[in-house]
Amino acid sequence: MTSMTRTVRTALTLAIAAALVVPTTVAVAAPRVLGSRTAATAAESVAATASAAGARMVAVAGQRGELIRERIRTALRRREGRFDNAIVAIERRITRIAGLADRVEGVGGDVAHVRELLDSARAALAEAKVLEAQAADEFAEVPNSSEPRSAFMGAKSTANGAVAKLREARAYTRDAGLELRDIVKALLESADDA
Repeated sequence: MTSMTRTVRTALTLAIAAALVVPTTVAVAAPRVLGSRTAATAAESVAATASAAGARMVAVAGQRGELIRERIRTALRRREGRFDNAIVAIERRITRIAGLADRVEGVGGDVAHVRELLDSARAALAEAKVLEAQAADEFAEVPNSSEPRSAFMGAKSTANGAVAKLREARAYTRDAGLELRDIVKALLESADDA
């Protein structure tokens, strides 16, 4: 994050320096170069140079905005891939534990608490998906915002909420697996005693 800020700051400094130094140089050199022209013509020349520099500043700002948009698109694609992989892994684990719970229930195990934990995991996963989609929309709007820093912080907060829900779903799934393991151990011990 620091290197991106430093890069953007350096690019902005160079653009401002180019816009300020070029017109000043022309304004100072204009009377000497122009020689026989009147002061009014020299002033017009300097004004034209200044407006050209202003146009360059607008062009640089547009390029900067496009660069930021491209970086956001790239970061969102990468984040989406990681997030989707994590969701798929948790969903597979939920499916696997639910299948095992069906088998344990078939042999007489009480898996009601395991099913509750799996339902909680599914709910947390659904919330994580919604928050992640919302965060992606918020990140995409950062360059168009009048306050980009606060927009970015809000989007980051939403994204962190999505990650927290993903961790919550993972924890519920883990707890369901551990609970099921304990139920199976108790069933095996009761079978050994009989």
